[in-house]
Amino acid sequence: MSRLAAELPAPTGAKPARAGRRRRNRQERLAYTILLPALGTVFVIVTIPFVLAVWQSITADDGTLIGLRNYARALSNPLFYDALRATGIYAIIVLPAEIFLGLAFALLVHRTVKRPGLRATLYVLAVLPLVVPPVAVGVVARLIYAPGYGVLNYFLQSAGLAHSEVEWLGVPVLAMGSVASVDIWQWTPFVYLVLFAGLQTVPRERRCPGSRSRRRRSTAPPGGLSSSTSSCTTSARSFC
Repeated sequence: MSRLAAELPAPTGAKPARAGRRRRNRQERLAYTILLPALGTVFVIVTIPFVLAVWQSITADDGTLIGLRNYARALSNPLFYDALRATGIYAIIVLPAEIFLGLAFALLVHRTVKRPGLRATLYVLAVLPLVVPPVAVGVVARLIYAPGYGVLNYFLQSAGLAHSEVEWLGVPVLAMGSVASVDIWQWTPFVYLVLFAGLQTVPRERRCPGSRSRRRRSTAPPGGLSSSTSSCTTSARSFC
């Protein structure tokens, strides 16, 4: 009996499983090969400047190593805490506004706009603020809020809503709101694009237990991955 069992052929399922593992390994190697240039670019652009910044923070102007003296000097400077507080207020204004407006616009387009051509047009319009250089955004913002020749003051005075020029960039509270409005204008489309892409993965038909109809069209909020990505990106950018 044992000799007969030894002469029996091996199960045929082992070979396809082995072939499938080899195929997956080839696909993984191909994926890593394709990602390698992108990962190398990210390493050069992000990691090397970060390491240089850390090294400069623990050295003096002449390159001598001084340890944590620069950090101690920064913590003893009152301007550091003023800047930290202003950055926190800025993030509190910008982060909820961008996420709320981006989510609202994504839901509006997802539920109301059905034509692919119109959706593509909205995609292009949403990408335009993201590709504008920050220098150009600053110049346009200055033309809007600057005293003397600012477009906003001109329209307010022409409409009779203001009798004198408003110092949009001179008063701290107004300056914070002005800068935050420019940031919201530029980066809300990014949140919209991320959340709208997440909405496309939600099934349009979903079973609803307890309802009279067996199937009902439903639109769920975007996935947690899309929301987390946009939130983390917006938060990190607000503190940069």
